[in-house]
Amino acid sequence: SGLAVFVAAAAIISVLTISASVANQVSDEFDALRATSVRVSPTKAIPPDKAVFPADAEARLKTIPGVRAGGVVVESTTKSTVAATNSSPTAGIEASVIGIDNSVLDATDAEILRHRVPAAFHSTATIAYIGQSLATRLGISENQVTTTEPDLIMIDGLAFEVAGILRSPQRLTQTDSAVIIPRTTAERLRQYEPTDYSMIVETAGGSARNVGDAIPLVLAPERLDPYVVDVPPDPNQFRKRVEGNIQSLVYAMAALSALVGAISIASAAYNGVTERNNEFGLRRAIGAKPKHLRYQVITETLLTSAFAATIGEMFGLLIALTLSKRNGWTTILEPWHLAAIPTAAALLGILAGLLPAHKASRIDPSQALRLT
Repeated sequence: SGLAVFVAAAAIISVLTISASVANQVSDEFDALRATSVRVSPTKAIPPDKAVFPADAEARLKTIPGVRAGGVVVESTTKSTVAATNSSPTAGIEASVIGIDNSVLDATDAEILRHRVPAAFHSTATIAYIGQSLATRLGISENQVTTTEPDLIMIDGLAFEVAGILRSPQRLTQTDSAVIIPRTTAERLRQYEPTDYSMIVETAGGSARNVGDAIPLVLAPERLDPYVVDVPPDPNQFRKRVEGNIQSLVYAMAALSALVGAISIASAAYNGVTERNNEFGLRRAIGAKPKHLRYQVITETLLTSAFAATIGEMFGLLIALTLSKRNGWTTILEPWHLAAIPTAAALLGILAGLLPAHKASRIDPSQALRLT
C-alpha cells in the first residue's frame, strides 16, 4: 500500500512541476514568435485593374510604426522544373518556387547556410536560395555554395545563382523543398492568381494589433476591405488557455493516481485485518473496545499514506528538477503543492481505512482466539 502511494505522489508532483514548466516554456516561445507575427492575404473582391499588393509594398510597410521587417510572398500550387547545371548536374526535379520581397527573409529569422552573398536580393536579381532537402536532391552541398565558382540552377529554362541554403524559416513554411527567388522575377516566370499572394510581417513586441490595423490603410487606402489581416490573439489570454488546458489534464491524472493509491491502501489494509484476526481478537479479549481497533487501523493507513506521499514527493520533485535542468527550462513549482500532496494522501488514508477499520471493530474475540 505504501508503494502505491509513493508512486502516486512521485507521479503527481513530477507531472505538476514538469507541466507547469512546459506551459511556461510554450507560452514564452509563443510570445516570442506568434505575438510578433502578422499575416496578410487578399480578399476575394479585387478590382481587375488593381494589383494584389502595390509594387512598393515593402517600402510602405517600413513607414508603419512597430514594423521590423516584412514583405510580399507569392507561391503557386503548380510545381516548376528545377535542375543543377554545373558542379553536380541533375535531371529536372519538381519543386515549389516561392517569390519574396527582399525583407521577407529578415522577417522569418531564417538561418542561411554557407551563403555567398551579400548580394542584393532585388527585383531583377537572378539569385536564389534553396531549401536543405532540395539542395540534397540537386547534389548541392553546403560547402559548394562557398566556392569561387557559384552553383547554378535552372528554373523553367532561366539560370539562377545559388546564394545560400535556407534552414528553419519560422514564419515562411514549406521551404525545405522549395526555391526562393525575388518576387518580381517570379512574376516574370509565370502568371499568379490573387490567392497565391500573401504578406509576412514581423512586428515589435506589443505592436502586432496596431500594425494589423494600419496595413490596409497604408497599402490600399482607396479600396474598401482589401485584405484579411491575421493578427495574434492577446498573449496573456493565450497563456492562460495553454496553462489551463495543461493543468486540467494534470489534475485529471493526479485524481486518477490518487484513486489508484487509495484503492491500494484500502485493499492492503483490508487484507491486513484478515491476517491480523488473532491480534485484534486478543486486544478485544483484554478489554479493547471496537472504537480502539477502528482508531488503530485508520491511524496506520493515515501514517502509511502520509509518509509514503512525502518520500514519493521528494523523489518526484528530484525527477522534475533533473528534467527541467536537462532541457534548459525554468522550473515552476507551486509551494502549496508540497503541502497539499501529503495532506491529501493523509485524508485518502483515512478514507481508505474506514472499511478495514469497520471490519476490525466487528471481530468476535472468541472466534478469533479459537482459530489460534
